[in-house]
Amino acid sequence: MGKNYINIFLVLLFASFLSVEANSDDKLEWDHILGPTHNSHSIWKDLKPDLKDARILWRKSVGTGHSGMVINDGRIYTQEQNLSGQYVICLDLLTGNEMWRTRYGYPWELDGGYPGTYSSPTYYKGKIYYCGCFGEVGCLDGGTGKTIWDFSMAKKFATPMPGFGYACTPLAVFDKIYLPVGDNGASVVALNPENGETIWKSGNYAISYCSCVPMEIGGRLQIVGSLENYTVGLDPETGRELWVDKFSDGYNPTGSYPIKWENKLLRLSPFLKGTRTIIFSDSRISSVTDSSAMSNDLFSPVCMEGYLYGFDLQSQTDDKGRSKGTFKCLDIATGKELWKTEELGQSSILVCGKILIILQEDGTLMTAKHNPEKFELISKRKIFEDKKCWTIPALNKGYLLMRGGGELVCMNIGAESRDDKTSTPVIHVKTFWAYLGGYFNKSFNAPSARDFGRLFGFCILIISLTSAIFVFVPWKLNDLSFVSANAILGVFLFPVLTSATGIFTFTVPLTLFSLFHILPLVQYGREKSKTWNLAGRGALIVFCLFCFLYFYLCRQ
Repeated sequence: MGKNYINIFLVLLFASFLSVEANSDDKLEWDHILGPTHNSHSIWKDLKPDLKDARILWRKSVGTGHSGMVINDGRIYTQEQNLSGQYVICLDLLTGNEMWRTRYGYPWELDGGYPGTYSSPTYYKGKIYYCGCFGEVGCLDGGTGKTIWDFSMAKKFATPMPGFGYACTPLAVFDKIYLPVGDNGASVVALNPENGETIWKSGNYAISYCSCVPMEIGGRLQIVGSLENYTVGLDPETGRELWVDKFSDGYNPTGSYPIKWENKLLRLSPFLKGTRTIIFSDSRISSVTDSSAMSNDLFSPVCMEGYLYGFDLQSQTDDKGRSKGTFKCLDIATGKELWKTEELGQSSILVCGKILIILQEDGTLMTAKHNPEKFELISKRKIFEDKKCWTIPALNKGYLLMRGGGELVCMNIGAESRDDKTSTPVIHVKTFWAYLGGYFNKSFNAPSARDFGRLFGFCILIISLTSAIFVFVPWKLNDLSFVSANAILGVFLFPVLTSATGIFTFTVPLTLFSLFHILPLVQYGREKSKTWNLAGRGALIVFCLFCFLYFYLCRQ
């Protein structure tokens, strides 16, 4: 009897916890990849579903990866990768300006088909929790990006990471951090958020690419783990296994989150393996059913009032290079397919009120009505051109964050708020680092003879223009002035020519060559005076510093 009272108390506490989160202004924040309620639902009430007039605030180039975005107190947190490693970055929500970045590991599959990053950061009580492709896990200060603690899961728990790299997102609830890790007694672990120490670990099941989620099943709070061949329910405080369902054997890679509706829990697998529905009586499994109506891989479907909306994945690509399958609506109670449409492809989905916000992998954004009878499109708009969008959007008080092909986009689809003014022009955030990223996709491919010829031609053109200017100016200029002008132009014309031609035009080597040429000129003049002697030493220092900077930029 005492246990029943305890369970009832915990359920009421959990319900009040969710109620507070769902109704306070703070919990309009998007602190987890699946939002404040961990099911891709937003409680924002002022959504404007007509995308035609929705205003894009800014676009920003970022590194590779498919990590999602979390948003809190006007700051965006996400993960990215470049040639020098993987980073957690913090951006301003209204401008896209970078506030800080923290490197945590080496790059993953730089020139492969699926370069990192995969996992998404999580915001919890002023701190950022992250995971890396090699199994890194850590905690950063949300304001400064300073590392508080970090370690390697692979080393600490002596378990291998999944073949495609670690992709799970930290779950931060109940003053713990929950992570799938792997077999060897640590299928799921709970960490102390303050220091990263292990509170408990549980299970000997291999993991896949899906994160843990909190659920209330049969009146009991649970942490549900979607592992490679098993689905498990664990006690949040002790890690004790409450129930387990084995639904497959062998290789079963999936990143799709489980879906709960009433006493049913749906677990989807990819590539025609279909859906396992677990039916509970109280907090125990009473029966299971299997259906081929919907398979899923990367993008979790969403549940609205007992209906399931999502993409039924048949294979990764069709003859046009798209994921092959159909978008469907299912009745969860019966498993019956209510409608399907070819109008949209594989998509990530958010729910806001009675509206579906759908971002297709081809970069098309859609809004549609919740309608079990037919697909009812409201509006659509192309956001990304020729970029693969495998990242679920984030919605924060009317600001929709989307990511595709190395670019972040912020769009206002809600009421005016904060300092966002309708008259403000779109901000295209194009930094020096972004220009350097223009050649990233070919970072390990040797430049062709045509590339060399074009870059060399631009450098010769700059020297020629400088020579012409120096010939026609009315005052006398020496060799040192001529070479210095070329050094300066080599840096400043790099972004100008890149923007003007639309092709990566790296003229910085001209600066390096010019600085190298300045050295003998200055050294020759050292015999003339002490001033020249100091200038010679200064030129040597400048040359060395620029060589270091050049190395650093290319490494970036």
